[in-house]
Formats: sequence, C-alpha cells, structure tokens
Amino acid sequence: MMGTADRDSIRVLIVDDSKLFQETLYRVLSAQPGITVVGTAGDGEAAILETKRLRPDLITMDIWMPSMDGLKAIETIMSDFPTPILVLTEDDSAGLAFKALERGALDLIRKSNILDNAGIQDLYAKIKLMGTIKVVRHMAASRKKTVSAPSIQKATSMGSAVAVAGSTGGPKALHTVLMALPKNFPAPVLVVQHIAEGFAESLADWLNQECPMHVALAKPAQRPQPGMVLLAPDHHHMSVGQDGNIVLYDGPAVDGHRPSATVLFRSIAKLYRSGAVGLILTGMGKDGAEGMRDIYAGGGVTITQDEQSSVVFGMPKAANELGVVRMKLPLDDISKALLRVMRVS
Repeated sequence: MMGTADRDSIRVLIVDDSKLFQETLYRVLSAQPGITVVGTAGDGEAAILETKRLRPDLITMDIWMPSMDGLKAIETIMSDFPTPILVLTEDDSAGLAFKALERGALDLIRKSNILDNAGIQDLYAKIKLMGTIKVVRHMAASRKKTVSAPSIQKATSMGSAVAVAGSTGGPKALHTVLMALPKNFPAPVLVVQHIAEGFAESLADWLNQECPMHVALAKPAQRPQPGMVLLAPDHHHMSVGQDGNIVLYDGPAVDGHRPSATVLFRSIAKLYRSGAVGLILTGMGKDGAEGMRDIYAGGGVTITQDEQSSVVFGMPKAANELGVVRMKLPLDDISKALLRVMRVS
C-alpha cells in the first residue's frame, strides 16, 4: 500500500502488525486531503528500515508487535532518524503508551477511537499538526537566563494550589515537572491534560508510579491536599468549589474542551487568590489563557513553558499574548521555579 505524495501533503508511514488495521488506516488516511500514506511496516525492525528509506513526515506506531516492539522502534528512530510519531494502541494496561511518550513519541490515540467520524477528524487534525513539527534527537531546552520566581506573599486561609494545563507534548512535560517535585510539596497540584479518550486513568497511574507525589484521577467532593496531584477525568470539567473540594461536572465545552483548563484556573483564582499558581505547558489551541488572566489579576503566579522547549507553543503563546504571564521558562526550569514560589529549600 503506497500513495503518490503531493508536494504539500504529509507523508505517513503506518506501523502495525495487523494487516487488517493497516488496510483500515490506509483507507481512512488516504481519504483525507493533504495526507499520503507512503508505506507500511509490520514490526519495529521493518519500521526502522522503512523510516530510513522513506523519510516520512510522520509515523503511526503500534506498540505490541513481534520481533521488535514499538517502544524499541521509537527509541531507535528518535535517536537515528528523528520523526514525529503518533502512537495508535488499544491496550494500555501496562502504561506502555506513556513509556512511548517518554522515548520521544508526541501523542497517542486509542485505535477504537478512529472508527467513527469524530475520531477520524481528531486523527486527521493531529496528523496535520504533528506532520509539521520539527523534532530533534534530544529536546533541547532554551538556555535563556531563568527569571527569578516571585514568592507567594499573601496566600489566603485556603493556602496555595498549582493548576496545570497541557495538550500535545503535555504528558512528557508534566512528567518532567512532577519528577522534580518532592513528595512533601506544600500544595496540591491540579491538572487538565488534553488526551485521547480512555487514557486519563492510565496517565494518572503512570505518573503515580514514576513521580514522588501521589497522582490520581480526581473524584467528586475530594479535598485537594499538599503532596497530591489530581487529574481531570474524561469528559468532565474540574474546578475547586468555595468549600475547597473538587467539583466535577459535564457542562458545555469551553474553548472547545471538556475538561477545560480555563474552568480550573478561574476556580483556583477565585478561591486561592494570591495563593494561586497557574502553569501552561506545551499544547495546541488556547485553552487556559483566559483562566490565566484571572489568576494574574488576583495577584497569583502565572508561568508558561517557553517556545524553544515546547512541542507546540499554541497554549503558552495564547497566554503570553494576553500579557498575563509572569514567567516564561524552559521546561527544565519550571519545577525549580515552583519550588521557589512555594519557598521550598
């Protein structure tokens, strides 16, 4: 299976050990304008060879394959022929999809999600975006001088909370930040990460296994505690009510998203006021920017990942364009800034 690429089309290599799924994905992608399938591979070894031969703009990668699995293939490809990789998988019981992101894949989609029109459009949008991203062997962070982080001066009686937003590239960035925060971090961390349907729970499980702090999906009426990381579940906005407890609800999408980071940011701005910290990591779109405005106006601390270390600078850029960002930092410096903000030595 191979198409003829137009000059401006995104050239895709399909990697999957199922011939049936290869054919299904080939038909789906070939029907989309601006995408050309240039080849297929049935295991990791073939994927490496075809990547070297075809130099595609993007690779769709299965994980469970014979001979060489997707994890090893991703590791080798990102070392030798850096290429945007979109993981397509179904079973993530072992958290392997997120191990793939650790090794350099950019995003993931559950296979069953591409069997309806909405899923196909999501897949198409991701490929159109990711096919233009210039990945490198090692994601180099900006070497700009780090801005001194302001401390929280007038935290309310509710104390402090950190709210985080992320999209494309966000799980890996979130992992980097949380790995450097101690188990006794003195504030709860609340996260809205835009991720393919069905992966929120396994993202929380993966982060919980990897990071010092306790990480879990948020539950209704749960009270956020210091040293705790709570992730918004699928299809639910997450906010913190005036009683300090988690509120989950399935209201209308905000900026095209449910959960929406703006909803979360606005709630912590209202409750924690100058004790609120908003952080926007890499991602496409503008979710979180308007909520960041509320945190800034209330005297809280606002931080975005910088362009050089972001996979996609869309969400951080939107907040910066509003003029409500106090610090724009390389990914590797964000956890240090959070520790200084919270006055953790």
